[in-house]
Amino acid sequence: MLQLLSGLINTHLFYAYPSKKNNQEWIIERFNIHTGERKALGEGTNPNPSPNGRWIAFTRERKEEKRLWIMDPKGKNEK
Repeated sequence: MLQLLSGLINTHLFYAYPSKKNNQEWIIERFNIHTGERKALGEGTNPNPSPNGRWIAFTRERKEEKRLWIMDPKGKNEK
């Protein structure tokens, strides 16, 4: 499976991989490097943690238009 590694906040690594149902959609996932726990956070690519670790910036494409979004490290509060 192709995965794009992007960033690390404390014990969590953030990356994106192609969806199994549709290779054109990508899923952002959080991986705990100590426990091995994985959690899908939502659709998007290029997750990049902010320097203070409070936000994850990412891109999402809708109708061939890419936009920049942010969310917290738990996958909530998308803006």
